[in-house]
Amino acid sequence: MANQIFMDWLSSPEFRLSFSTAKNLLESPAKFQWEITNKLMYEPDEPTEAMRLGTLIHTLVLEPHEFGTKFVISPEFGRTKAELEAKAEFFKANEGKIVVKDKEVDKAERCIKYIPDNVMDIINAGKTEFEINQPISTLPFKGIIDCYTDRVIEVKTTSESSADKLIASFFNLKYPMQAAIYGVLAKKEFSLDYYPNTTYLIIQTVAPYRAYFIEADKDYHLYGQKLLDQAIATFNYANKEGLWDKGWDIQSIGLPAWAIKELDN
Repeated sequence: MANQIFMDWLSSPEFRLSFSTAKNLLESPAKFQWEITNKLMYEPDEPTEAMRLGTLIHTLVLEPHEFGTKFVISPEFGRTKAELEAKAEFFKANEGKIVVKDKEVDKAERCIKYIPDNVMDIINAGKTEFEINQPISTLPFKGIIDCYTDRVIEVKTTSESSADKLIASFFNLKYPMQAAIYGVLAKKEFSLDYYPNTTYLIIQTVAPYRAYFIEADKDYHLYGQKLLDQAIATFNYANKEGLWDKGWDIQSIGLPAWAIKELDN
């Protein structure tokens, strides 16, 4: 049986689906319920170093004027009583900001060094961190698009140095569904007669620290729409039947599709 906190959220004015919540429906209704409940009940975990770097890069690329509002650079503190007291005062004075070190800012600036000027011109001319609230198949959705021009532009950081591994990571992270959601939202928001494509600004956070501006192809968008349809169908079924505690629908352990193909060859 679904918990009351979750059920109250479902019937509240704050109820919205998003890419980050909808992708949990692809795992199970129980995963979706757990993640929503956890978010409502608890403060988020402290960001990891990789998360801080990703947020730094997003800010420097999309909203450099917001750096001082979101971040503060921490001085080095020693372990004497006076220095520890100064450290406590520093964190208290900067509560709500993401505390970073000089070396983290230096790395973020190194990562964005190879973004071509013409790409930055496109982003600077667009709407950045653009929020859209629109229904998809009668369900309320919210999306915050990194940048919108005549297309959706998403900034993604990666620690992959192999193109094949990058593509696999996009697949595993369900980014095609995000492209589908943002395409539908943008179409509705701007009354377009087409679904805008998604182009990615991919920034490596490891050597050789290159940046790539690459458009997703037709199959990528079609697959994303299939995932979105699946997520919406799972939500509607679980909501209608009250099956929010339902986990995996698995009866036996078999082989993945790629292994079955190898057996057939």
